[in-house]
Amino acid sequence: MTLRLEGIEKSFGRRVVLAGVSCEFPRGEISTVLGVSGCGKTTVLRIVAGLEFPDRGEVFLAGARITDWPPQRRSMGFVFQDLGVYSQLSVEKNLLLPLMARRVPSAEARKRVRQAAAHFGLEAFLPRPAASLSGGEAQRLALAKALIRGPDVMLLDEPFSHLDAPLRREARRFVFSELRRLGTTSVLVTHDHEDAQEAGGLVLFLDQGRIVQSGSWETLYRQPAEPSVARVVSFREPLTLSGTVRGESGGLRFHCEELSVSLELQPQVLCGNAPLSGERRLLFFRPEDLVAEPVSGPAGSADLDGPVVASFLQGHVRFCRLQHSSGRFIEARLDTQGNPASHLRVPLDRARQLLLSQDSPVSHPNTSLS
Repeated sequence: MTLRLEGIEKSFGRRVVLAGVSCEFPRGEISTVLGVSGCGKTTVLRIVAGLEFPDRGEVFLAGARITDWPPQRRSMGFVFQDLGVYSQLSVEKNLLLPLMARRVPSAEARKRVRQAAAHFGLEAFLPRPAASLSGGEAQRLALAKALIRGPDVMLLDEPFSHLDAPLRREARRFVFSELRRLGTTSVLVTHDHEDAQEAGGLVLFLDQGRIVQSGSWETLYRQPAEPSVARVVSFREPLTLSGTVRGESGGLRFHCEELSVSLELQPQVLCGNAPLSGERRLLFFRPEDLVAEPVSGPAGSADLDGPVVASFLQGHVRFCRLQHSSGRFIEARLDTQGNPASHLRVPLDRARQLLLSQDSPVSHPNTSLS
């Protein structure tokens, strides 16, 4: 079923949590609400579930207005961050509870519990207390418990955040494959862009209670609309330069006074939003787009260099971290094997650029604190 929000506003006291959120979650897909902690993601989910009510705005499910409906009338499954599993009860009783709440006859309820346990690999655990389950087993129980009554919509609130890396990957694969198999309209709330990437559906990026961009994960990665999107939808911390755009020699150049950098802007970063000469902008470079190389010859106007303070592998790619004379750290790829030289240079003019508007002061998480 298609789920739609129109003009949702919500405040707690003087704190505005949601400010006019309007969106549609496509039928049968796994959509993601992505953003940093405190941006309003969980409040969106709680309003959809009926656990909170908006100050203004409406919630629609399959065209019907459900804004004022209580949770039990909405036919929605909910997997909480803490999984919502009753640890003192057996696995079987955990699975029976949602069916008992809907007054499913006992024989039918136990049949559905056995079927769910078989499908989710929990048959051997039915008599055991839920507290005895591992993290991955508890994750499967939480999903089975939410799906056993056949909800029209599945809501997932940071469901993988308590798992370590191997279990997180396993749980993601299992949960998303089950939701796709069932064709359940699903909404995932997360701060982890890798969750959104693997979910594969629509991504809504929430920042300070507003949706600032929506689209596929790849769209947000390649064409972020705001600095907040570029920072979150990155595998490593991007290099952020603040500077001025100026028209020179028939083209446009970007000048960053802080790092004494000047480089020509690539034509593709101007598409649809050509800046005027004199505008202040932010220029982002992702580490995977930067390449560190040995220092040879005089430095160019778009070169940054510094001593290597660390090197590390991410998958099969080796990265290094330089410390510029300004104190800023710069991460870049190394195209050579083995230990890097002690001092390297990063040419910015050869890397893919992301040009964004600058409408607020920028802090630099990659600045030295010493």
